[in-house]
Amino acid sequence: MTTLMITFIGTALIVLIALYVSSQVGARPNGNVLLGVSLPDHALNDRAVTAIVQKYRKTYSLYTLIFLLLIIPMPFLLRYFPLVMAYYFLWLIALTVLKLRTFIKYFSQMHALKVENQWWVGSGRMISIDTEVSRLKDTFMVSKQWFLLPLAILIVPLAGSIFAPQELLPQSAVTITTITGLIIVILFLAAYLGIGKMRTKTYSEHTEINLYLNHIFKNQWSKCMIILSVLSSLFSVVSLYINRIEIAVFPYLLFLVFVIVLSHNKIQRERNRLLRGENEDMNKDDDRYWIGGVLYNNPNDRNLFVEKRLGIGMTMNIGILGGKLIIVGIVLLLFGTIGLTIWTVLGS
Repeated sequence: MTTLMITFIGTALIVLIALYVSSQVGARPNGNVLLGVSLPDHALNDRAVTAIVQKYRKTYSLYTLIFLLLIIPMPFLLRYFPLVMAYYFLWLIALTVLKLRTFIKYFSQMHALKVENQWWVGSGRMISIDTEVSRLKDTFMVSKQWFLLPLAILIVPLAGSIFAPQELLPQSAVTITTITGLIIVILFLAAYLGIGKMRTKTYSEHTEINLYLNHIFKNQWSKCMIILSVLSSLFSVVSLYINRIEIAVFPYLLFLVFVIVLSHNKIQRERNRLLRGENEDMNKDDDRYWIGGVLYNNPNDRNLFVEKRLGIGMTMNIGILGGKLIIVGIVLLLFGTIGLTIWTVLGS
């Protein structure tokens, strides 16, 4: 009972913290983007813009408090496992939907203010990507050979199972842990490769700024993927040697969130530092490709992943086939999980 309580409440708190941090990141300028809308430098500190951002922060903080209070009933439902599962999934879906609706509401207000004041970013003249940046883009990533480190960590329990007594380190547990850890490392490696294939971006008419910002974006996120894979491998190994794995889950997830937020903040800080006051005579206003500031739909862009406007990390381009297939897969998985939960509840 205690294990289930820690698992459900711990993961719920992590989700709540992660979404709150993500929402507050969207309320800070990321280059010229604020609440998912491209704005010129002089508009970022406009009184009406600031008022919308403050309302967004207060609204989301209130919703976070409400969903924090809604975690309280979970321990009392644990004796009815199917019921707490259903409650947890409904809580999670309601939180996600409300987060998106809140962002879209204030994104729409910000975009309407932009149209009203004719705050267009750039003159509409497209500047091609700096050739020097394109030439050096393959040097921006941290070497993928670092992924050998999390793989080496996963070998430790395999070696231990050979020399340790069977009752202390069961072979079946070692095999499951190793396979699970290997799958997670492969997923992070896939994300790493996706980041490497992302297009280089023009931020400025100055080659030095373009080089630095493209370098720090790809270098920081590739480093992040390696660190996350190392943390995940360490967690997999540690879980074999402790009796109560739920004790390690909470700090592990907190470390993941911390590393991701730290990476994003460093990129955002450098971008804001270098782009303030830059010449805006270039086409950076691609709002038309963003649905509600959340979904990126650009069939002319062959990149599967692009940087998010809401929150932290990357999102998919649903304007191409690969993005559409992934979205369909996620929807099917979501409805399948919900259906299985409902079936379990009714069956009980």
